[in-house]
Amino acid sequence: MDLLVYIDRSYVRPGKAAELEAAARRLTEHVTRSERRAISYGIYFSDDRATMTVVHVHPDSDSLEQLLAVVAPRLAPFRDLLQLRSIDVYGSPSAAVLERLDAKVRVLGGTITVHHAVAGVVAETLGTTV
Repeated sequence: MDLLVYIDRSYVRPGKAAELEAAARRLTEHVTRSERRAISYGIYFSDDRATMTVVHVHPDSDSLEQLLAVVAPRLAPFRDLLQLRSIDVYGSPSAAVLERLDAKVRVLGGTITVHHAVAGVVAETLGTTV
């Protein structure tokens, strides 16, 4: 199972929610035009707009690496809008992905935690009897 799930959580800087939402929409449009392998990509705000969460799902490490490369040049302006709290990756990312994540936290702050799978199934195998 090569599937990777990426989740990052950020604090929205006071008074910056509307500006951050507009920037997040522009980033999503860029991802939509530039990235073709991701299974999903979404940006979410908490009800009080104090936190933002980014979630994407990838079929493999190469897909996540490609998406990180697509967004990397557009991250610097986000420093004034948010404080990255954490990045969690579920699955086994490549060394190249970990390098890109390290670069992201150098720009935006935060921590990286990798969660390696110990058990699970993918949709194609659910309900299948062996």
